[in-house]
Amino acid sequence: QVDERPLRLEPREFGSLVHAILDRLVSDGCSEDQAADRVAEEQRSAIRPPLTIWELQVDEALAHVRRAIESLDHPAEADTWGEVHFGFDPDTPTDGGPWPPSAEVRLGEAKLRGKIDHLALDATTGTAWVTDFKTGNRVLSPSRVLDGCAELQRCLYAVAVSQLVPHVRSI
Repeated sequence: QVDERPLRLEPREFGSLVHAILDRLVSDGCSEDQAADRVAEEQRSAIRPPLTIWELQVDEALAHVRRAIESLDHPAEADTWGEVHFGFDPDTPTDGGPWPPSAEVRLGEAKLRGKIDHLALDATTGTAWVTDFKTGNRVLSPSRVLDGCAELQRCLYAVAVSQLVPHVRSI
């Protein structure tokens, strides 16, 4: 009998796994290993690849999480949130954030909707850090965020933060 299950998660599924671990890490305040174990256990019933390969994919996702955490450059005293929604229905389930998930963001006549992977706010300095974690091969430097909007997604997140947190002076 041939096992026809895929040997790897699809890129979107892998990205979702990494984001789920990051979200659990921020929302539960646990260690990276604990977050990975909790997410792996929750998703075990929906495992598509064979179990051994699933465990390798969780380990690979955890390596991505560790690199993502190392890349954060905000001060430890900043308030932080993961998966911060804007432009969604009011009853969208979230783990919290500095605004409700239904908060409206406009760019001209267009209403924006999105989820910021990681947001840090330092109220004393009026500084915000917007992080969009990428699980693909492309690495984007923070200096490209607003440099002529070379990377549109983070520019739109910066627009959202500037509209929804009026005291922020620097993103």
